[in-house]
Amino acid sequence: MIFNKKLLLSLLLLMGLIFASCKKDDTDEREMFIDENFELSGSTWFFQNVSGDGLIGGIETTDDDPNPTGFITFEEDGTGFAEFGINLLNQSYGKTEVITWRRLSNEQVEITESDGDVDLWNLVRANEFIIEADWEVFISDENNAVITAILTPTP
Repeated sequence: MIFNKKLLLSLLLLMGLIFASCKKDDTDEREMFIDENFELSGSTWFFQNVSGDGLIGGIETTDDDPNPTGFITFEEDGTGFAEFGINLLNQSYGKTEVITWRRLSNEQVEITESDGDVDLWNLVRANEFIIEADWEVFISDENNAVITAILTPTP
């Protein structure tokens, strides 16, 4: 899928601000649970739902893609591969690229894409059956978003 990167970043930023303004209270209400035995090494996870909340051009926006495509693989050596397609705010966006990753803490995973973009995933839920993670996309004060993805080990 081809997508204008500036438009996508603006879209994602917009959704982030909405998320920041609307979800701050929700974040505290969500139950965080990361299984003590949860490991990313040597696993592949498939996107099941992707949503975004934020600001695009200073306008609060929220959207959801209940049918994203793709996956992300976390190899044991700290490398991996991501291939996905999403549709938020009637805009399609997709990527296929090599990644490097590292688990910073029980709740955080840093993912560096081959194009140099870095995402800091904050794990909300993680066990052998599901990952729910949030990460910020920030372009400017008027264009930013928090993305939330739910992934499972099967398509």
